[in-house]
Formats: sequence, structure tokens, C-alpha cells
Amino acid sequence: DHFEPSFESLKEAVSFIQRYEKERRGRVYIHCRAGHGRSAAVSYVWLLSKNPKADPLQLNIHLRSLRNVRGTLWKQENVQRYRKWLLKLEGGVDDGENVDEKSDREKKGSEGAVMAEYQLDNQT
Repeated sequence: DHFEPSFESLKEAVSFIQRYEKERRGRVYIHCRAGHGRSAAVSYVWLLSKNPKADPLQLNIHLRSLRNVRGTLWKQENVQRYRKWLLKLEGGVDDGENVDEKSDREKKGSEGAVMAEYQLDNQT
């Protein structure tokens, strides 16, 4: 549980869960070694896929109320990238900036810069 899933892995996992759900095949068991990082990230983005405009921090708090997961899931680079990708698909984000470029800029920025962007994103 020391590496977050890649953006592509998150997309594949949510796609699998959505297909399974659509086929009404029952529950999907999401797991990794400890259940705090990788599986939690997949669970987080699946919940996010149900409501892309959900407040990222509040969604993390909700997930933590259900299971002992990282309190910083919403800050993980690929989780943020997934959220921005979802919003772009939904038409909720149209700032003219490529999602990958924005993700690269956030990675280079300070924690404060990412938090400031989070606050700005959630004012709309």
C-alpha cells in the first residue's frame, strides 16, 4: 500500500465495477494488501464516478466514516486527475487547460498551491 494506482488503472477499475453493476451480478469486492490505499483509491473514484461534482474532501470524510482509509486520498495525484477527467466528461470543467498539464503543474506546486486550487475549484 505504498503506491497509488495509475490513472489508467483507476479508469479500468471503475469501468469494471460499472459493467458488473449494470449486469446486476452482485457485489464487487475491492481489495489490496491493507485496504487503506489502493483499494480505498478505487472505492473513492467509484463513489466519485457516481457524483463527479461531490466535494472531494467531504467524500474522503464519508469514506473514512465507513472504513479506516487514508485521510488524504482526495489529494492523491491520480485521484485528482480522475476527478478532473470526470468533470471534463460531464462538461463541468472547461478552463481550456489539458488535464495532464494541470496535473503536472500541481505535482510541481506546493501543498498550499494545491489547497488553494481546491478551494477555488469548489467555489463554483
